[in-house]
Amino acid sequence: MTYAVITDSAATLSAETALRWGIGVVPLGLTIDGIGTSDTEVDVAGFYRALARGAVLTSSQPAPGALAAAYRRAAQAGAEGVWSLHLGSALSSTVEVARLVAAAAPIPVKVVDTGTASMAEGLCVLAAAGALRRDRDTDVDAVVAAEAAAQANVFVSLAPDRIVAGGRGMAVAESFDVLSLAAGGRVQVAGHAESREQAVEMMASMLEGLDGRLVAVGDGGLAELGDALLRCCRGLAPGRTYLRYSVAPSIAVHTGPTVGYVVSSLHPADL
Repeated sequence: MTYAVITDSAATLSAETALRWGIGVVPLGLTIDGIGTSDTEVDVAGFYRALARGAVLTSSQPAPGALAAAYRRAAQAGAEGVWSLHLGSALSSTVEVARLVAAAAPIPVKVVDTGTASMAEGLCVLAAAGALRRDRDTDVDAVVAAEAAAQANVFVSLAPDRIVAGGRGMAVAESFDVLSLAAGGRVQVAGHAESREQAVEMMASMLEGLDGRLVAVGDGGLAELGDALLRCCRGLAPGRTYLRYSVAPSIAVHTGPTVGYVVSSLHPADL
């Protein structure tokens, strides 16, 4: 059976990567001071300016119609089924919406809850796409579970109050504390830093004790800090493969400006 792979924009996959792997991406919705847009429509620089000035920002799951259209396109392209992999259900209702839409799809759709978000989700999607390319009958649920379990992540938010307000399980954190997204969508404090520079050094030093050859370094609106983290990680752990990415606005709504990395069990050749 030939499967298509569909995901949502919270997975933070670049258009080039999605095209290379044949992955369909459905955007999450955004509102900025009550004006509706989406991850794929928003002016990213304008979004971060709005975030900095304290605009009222919200995100929402992909529109049911957009998911339905993605499943129809997959069928029209010749797929006999769809694996639809999404943002963790503890973080969003995207999985629930996808399951409702899947029931009316023209071909069988299997919805997978990755249990995570942002590039951690994206790496789960890439693991699934790679496994399906090697064996179209592969158990994608098992592939995603294995990748998610093997991952490690750390990040710094310059607005941790947004995470607390979102009910992510973190009671309190300072602006430069090193955080980690754990199973079930809970955010934990992994270390206390006094400055951006110290936070970057702390995150890079943590990398030395983590398994995984692939390290995805990303930022949400803090490109210079992301580049600094990448340089620092390469200096301390030069034998790894590094992937640079930008956090989707739908994620930044809930985290504020961020910088961090995800360590993956993916082989660099899978990219």
